[in-house]
Amino acid sequence: MNLQLRINGTAPAWPVLLEHPSAFYDPSDIAGMGSASYSLIAYSDKRKTSVVWEILIDAGHNTVPFLLNHGNRIPDAIFLTHAHPDHMLGINWIVQSHHFKFRNSKSKLPVYCTRSVWNMLMNTYSYIEPHVRFVELFPGQKQCIDETSGLYVTPYPVFHGKGAWGASMLYFETQWSNTKNLLITADMLCPLLRKKDIPIITQAGDLFIDTNNRFPYPESNHISFAKKTESEKISARLQQWFETVDISDLLAPHLMFDKDKLVKSYCDEFLSDWNHTSEIPHTILDFLSLIPIPEVFLIHYFGIYDEINYNEKILDANRLQQWAGRLAKQNGLTNIRIRVPKPGDSISLQKNTKQSG
Repeated sequence: MNLQLRINGTAPAWPVLLEHPSAFYDPSDIAGMGSASYSLIAYSDKRKTSVVWEILIDAGHNTVPFLLNHGNRIPDAIFLTHAHPDHMLGINWIVQSHHFKFRNSKSKLPVYCTRSVWNMLMNTYSYIEPHVRFVELFPGQKQCIDETSGLYVTPYPVFHGKGAWGASMLYFETQWSNTKNLLITADMLCPLLRKKDIPIITQAGDLFIDTNNRFPYPESNHISFAKKTESEKISARLQQWFETVDISDLLAPHLMFDKDKLVKSYCDEFLSDWNHTSEIPHTILDFLSLIPIPEVFLIHYFGIYDEINYNEKILDANRLQQWAGRLAKQNGLTNIRIRVPKPGDSISLQKNTKQSG
């Protein structure tokens, strides 16, 4: 089995704003402006000519046009990290494609997500419900993915703002000894991990992490790479966030519309492990200090808030990678490799293999 993660898109919701130049995204490159999305694909051979199964993680802007031009294959299952439009609006197109392909059967397309994400999805696309099979994910609970051979997923809650109900990072594990585990954070300001979850996630070989900002802007509901600029000890914006937001506030989007006892139990354990909002990683550097995953891929870079709030330039992909790598080493993270991938890159999850692009 040859397992690969294909990057379908890396962009935030609005990578290029009208009447605003972009240093990172090329307006003429439509594929390059596609929302962050991934296809986890198992091939039966090393040459990647025969697909055994394919699952899709998030489906936002330009995901379907990308799929049409890269295999033109309906995924065997869809995973949603959260239900913001730039992560789910393509699901309607995919579900309708599946429905017309299998219209003479009772086949339904599996959609894996938390109950709150499912409710938000149904509020938007209620008419697709007869054509999909909802598979509920519970925080911290390892789930077998029936459509694959030996792949498991565990969702862990994240805070991505008050309106991101049930938002989760996804930890994928395989039963094959020659394949790396994988963590995809999707969008988040901070992870909501129990302390017992940390050694589990540390076993991941690859990390794909939200990098909307280089420097803190909690109001964006996205994590930053660093907690300060060179002239600061800690960002005043981040310090104010720590002082005004109670740790229990971070759990509200997970408890507001989901009363399941497993959700409540997870949140209770989280609160027993942490006392203050500032104890949780709010930067990628802090996240990697706690969970040192060796291969790190920066996704979803926007940069405009750095320009507005800190008068810092928006970097291109090469400079972002160099800057992040240098800062990681300065913070003692010498065994971590940082990359900025592009749509179309295929990352091998085989152990002891070179990354492919």
